[in-house]
Amino acid sequence: MHITPRENLASWILLITTVLLGFFASGITPQIEKLPFEGALLVATVVGAVAGVIATPHRWRGLIAGALTGAGMFLGLRAYVAFFLGSLGSRRLYSRLAVFGALPGAIPGLTLYWFWARHKPGAMKHDAKKPRK
Repeated sequence: MHITPRENLASWILLITTVLLGFFASGITPQIEKLPFEGALLVATVVGAVAGVIATPHRWRGLIAGALTGAGMFLGLRAYVAFFLGSLGSRRLYSRLAVFGALPGAIPGLTLYWFWARHKPGAMKHDAKKPRK
């Protein structure tokens, strides 16, 4: 299957916003005041929901899958930053490595989107009616 332009736009919105929120809320960027965890999680969830609505014409399904993806990406990134900076005692965090935290957190929401929110009910092969004999 190919990715539509709407899905491409929504994925970039979700990725950029969630990664930036994760860095801001973790205190990685000293220029910006540290965001409270709950507020950043709420913003990531809302941005994910909006991205889900943009990505698919099935609005409610996209809203649920997008919210789960946004929250999961944010929580995964926060866990990665806490592990990397806390456990390993490192002072530097490479932003390109943030995918190692964000991707595992996004898997449940992306799976829900790919197999449920992207398709119309009955459009998948196993949902199709069997021909009559």
